[in-house]
Amino acid sequence: MTLLKRLLARRPLRTLNDSPVARAERMHIERNQLAGRRLRLSRLMLLALALSMAVPAAEALRDPIAAITRKSPLDVETLLRLAAEFTTLLIAAILFTHNLMISGLASRLTSSTVAREKRGRTWEALILTAQPARRLVVGKWWGVMQVIWARHRAAILLRAALAIWLQVLFSLRALTNPPALLPATLAIGFITLIPLINGAFTGALGMISSSLAGSETSAARVNGLIGAASVLLLFGFGCCSASFLFNGVDAALPLIAAALIFTIVDGGLTALLVLILSPDDPNQAVLYLGGVALWTLFFCLLTGAALWAAARLLRMQGASGAAAKSRSRGDG
Repeated sequence: MTLLKRLLARRPLRTLNDSPVARAERMHIERNQLAGRRLRLSRLMLLALALSMAVPAAEALRDPIAAITRKSPLDVETLLRLAAEFTTLLIAAILFTHNLMISGLASRLTSSTVAREKRGRTWEALILTAQPARRLVVGKWWGVMQVIWARHRAAILLRAALAIWLQVLFSLRALTNPPALLPATLAIGFITLIPLINGAFTGALGMISSSLAGSETSAARVNGLIGAASVLLLFGFGCCSASFLFNGVDAALPLIAAALIFTIVDGGLTALLVLILSPDDPNQAVLYLGGVALWTLFFCLLTGAALWAAARLLRMQGASGAAAKSRSRGDG
């Protein structure tokens, strides 16, 4: 009970939101439009959802449509089937692209945070504010995440609607039985939150790049190298897990490994499709969703470790609140 009171008293989220470092970083990004032009992805999501919902309604009116268009009911049915496949692929492509957009934006914005201060020769002034390195890193990272949430919150919430509709659509078309409530709810939650988790992780890697580099250009290069190394590690892990399938290993391990590999790229889309297409084998869906849950925990821990590493690098460069305080007292 005492621990709970302490946690409630600290209110870490409010502390992060009130951080002057986060506020300054957010204002700088918005003032200079560093996040680029606003993409109306939420409108595209709504359009894809509306088109996908219109297809089943049109299928119910197949004969009147055939009479109006003077085509045979079979031709109309074929066209509607193609339209259904197109809208389903469109929704999948939107979910996939949205995840990559958030990850790329977070990485690009955070990789220029500290490097920008060094290039603009404001780094020494920032150190003398007596802000600890950890607070500087977390504040700048959180400011970027606030910008991402402000720009993508509507699209993130619409991801849940698209995930729900995909499950309903496959059930309506009698392709599969409806999935169980708990796995379906977990899949919707994962596909909604995973882009933010991916963005938080790539943003933390960007903070490491920015801490290592002395300019924004070099930070972008370092960030590219770190990203390439991460992709190679995932690819190597994928090759190892794929080899399990040919060595008589139980299918549970490849499923969990596949979740760990694909989730950072597809934003939980594969997990949703596995759930939809395997309702008669609940163990398969549970294993894959379990892998996604492990992935979530794993990348949350990696995000914290990356932020700690970035703060450590800044402390090595003199960003220590205690040292700054002692210097200011000595000058006084």
